[in-house]
Amino acid sequence: MAPTDLPSENDMANPYKSPQADDALDSTTTSELRRAAPARKVKLKCPHCGHNLKGATTAMIGDLAVCPHCKAEFEIRPPYMTYEQVPWYRRSGVNSVFILVHILTGGCVPFILWTCVNLVTGDIYYKKKDAAGDLETWSFANKVVAVAILLVNAIVLLLLLLGPSS
Repeated sequence: MAPTDLPSENDMANPYKSPQADDALDSTTTSELRRAAPARKVKLKCPHCGHNLKGATTAMIGDLAVCPHCKAEFEIRPPYMTYEQVPWYRRSGVNSVFILVHILTGGCVPFILWTCVNLVTGDIYYKKKDAAGDLETWSFANKVVAVAILLVNAIVLLLLLLGPSS
């Protein structure tokens, strides 16, 4: 799109659209088909920096976007619509079992570290849906606890590697 061209109606609908998006997409893409259906808001985070991008809709799925925070370019992908689409390692039930096994074994089986890494690197999904129809995720407080657990484990590991001080 040349700098003097006015944005089209579709460009205005996606404030994060990449300038290269028109070159990368065919005229009959999935995003075009989704635009024909009524758009609804979706949760969208930059996959590079995790910044929340407000105003994303289902009509934008398939477009290339640029994060205003880190300037990274990425494809807008659909959120998980059903619990069955969520990978096993991102499901709440599996991660809850991992935490329970860790507690019941007195920490001998460190599955909690798997859950913490999963939580820090992305969302863990409940089966339950919110008012907008999206799957609910573990809260920010869970992420804070996961970071704390990982930091404590990193410090303990570092102390064990350094050995006793003389």
